[in-house]
Order: sequence, then C-alpha cells, then structure tokens
Amino acid sequence: MVNTTVVSASKLLILKISVPGAMRAMSFSEKQEVLGTEDVDIVSFLVAKDLYKHPAYSKVISCANAIKKELSAIAIPWPGISSLYIVPEKLESKIQEFLERAQEEFQEEVENFIKAYPEIKQKAKERLGTFFSEDDYPSVETLRSKFKYYYMYIRIDLPETYKEQLTAQLKEEWQSLSEKLSASFRASFLELVNKLKNSCDTSKARKAPLRRSTFNRLLEFVKNFEDRNIIGDNELASYVKQLDEILDGVNYEALKQDDVRKEIFDAVNKLANSMTDVRAIDVENNEEDIKENQESDVDRDVTPDSGNFAED
Repeated sequence: MVNTTVVSASKLLILKISVPGAMRAMSFSEKQEVLGTEDVDIVSFLVAKDLYKHPAYSKVISCANAIKKELSAIAIPWPGISSLYIVPEKLESKIQEFLERAQEEFQEEVENFIKAYPEIKQKAKERLGTFFSEDDYPSVETLRSKFKYYYMYIRIDLPETYKEQLTAQLKEEWQSLSEKLSASFRASFLELVNKLKNSCDTSKARKAPLRRSTFNRLLEFVKNFEDRNIIGDNELASYVKQLDEILDGVNYEALKQDDVRKEIFDAVNKLANSMTDVRAIDVENNEEDIKENQESDVDRDVTPDSGNFAED
C-alpha cells in the first residue's frame, strides 16, 4: 500500500559542493613540445598540467567527499540524481546541524588551501618550468569564489485544485521510487556489511581493516534506519536489527582485537549468507568522487572509501 503522506511529510534537499579543477589542458604547441615528435597525431593525446599538486588541495577534496558520504548515512540519496536527498521529518534538525558543521569544516580546509596558495604557485613554477602560465592561476579572491558549498530545502506541496489528479500520479511515481529506494538502501547496507565482514576475517593472511569513518557510517545507518525507512522495508529492517544486536557494545578500538573481530566475523558472515534477497538486488549507483585531477569545476557525489584503519 503506497502512502503518499510520507512524501509530504518529508523535504527534498539539494547539496552542491564545488571545487575548482586542478588540471588544465595544454595547447597544441605545448603538446607538441611534450611529445617531442611530429610523427604522431597530437590531438589523440590528452596532455594536461596539474596546477594544485599539494596536500592542502587533497584535504579539500577529501573533506568534500566525506561530507557527501556522511550525509548519505543520515538523509536518503535520491536514486539516479546526484546531490538530491530526501530528508525524513524526524531527522530534519539532525541533518541541519550536520550541514552547518560540515560547511564550517569545508570552509576551514578551503582557507588552509588559500593560505598555501602562494607556496603552491611557486612550486608549480619550479615543477612546470616553461609550461607554467600565470593565466592558470587566478587571484586569491577569484580562486576562493570557485569553492562553493550550497544547500537548499524544497517542501513538496500538492495544490488543492489538482490534488486528486496529482495524488494519483504521485502514487504511481512513488511506487517506482520506493522500489529504487529499497534497492539503494539494500545495496548500501550490503556494502557496509561486507566491509565489516571482510575487515573482521582473521583467517586471511592480509587483513582488510575498516576505516573509522566507514565504521561510524555503519553505526549511523543502523541508528537512523527506523527514521529513514519511509518506504517501510520490513525485511531489511529485520537485518538491520540483527546487525544492531551484533554490534551492541562494540566500538572502533575493539575491532582491532582479533578475538572480537573473529566473534563479529562469525555473526556477520552468518547474517550476510542469510541475505540472499539483498545480494540479488542490483541498483544504479549515482555516486562519484570529486576527483583531484578534474579538468573543469564540477560537483559530484562520493563513492565508498577503500577501507583501512585510519584515525580520520
């Protein structure tokens, strides 16, 4: 039974985080000089200059990706549409607090990058040599303006005049969306469960430990699932409850102990093997990294982190 009240009781959130591209395509003559030959079709080669090769730039990228990933554990990513999220009514205040805190963290990393900008530019002169161009490096004010953190809420309201007609359409669309959301939820949950399982497998010669951020994201998924489960996926809810019981009282530091890891692995492995219906689900993934080597200014979502122990 499709209940459209869950839609009107929720908001849509648009979050855009933009970072200026670090790569600049080189001119035809520059490509010719780099390749050093006339016997090749130069237009077939992509040659670009890395402008901001510096830890401060990498930290801005990492911060932006972490914000996107953490938000996806609280709000509900809209399947197939980057930067769009559903905000369940009960999580509005929590999400707003997160957005404000995340904005401060992002701006702090941007300012650290701006402070390092003169050094970055000087090192680029030394590194790029004759290929250095002042035109590639804007003023501090212009560069700062290229870093953007923007969010906006949209409330879904149905006009009374067309309410009956729109409600019928909404029910049909909501049915399709519910299926996509269910698939997305299940794919995210399975991904986190598998990461936890692999990190706790002490039988492997090489361990694949979990990042602190990934473990926290898993805890957030479990903690917020009841409020985020606006589609009423009771089957997935039962799996989440089982995982909650497995992780009861377990913190990140405990995961570094082999006896704890083995105990969790046995329980999580049993849980994962029981989720045959979850494993069979395939969902379109609309998450992408904000890349360090992007040639143009873009806004992209994040992808799952690679997974190792890190004090992040």
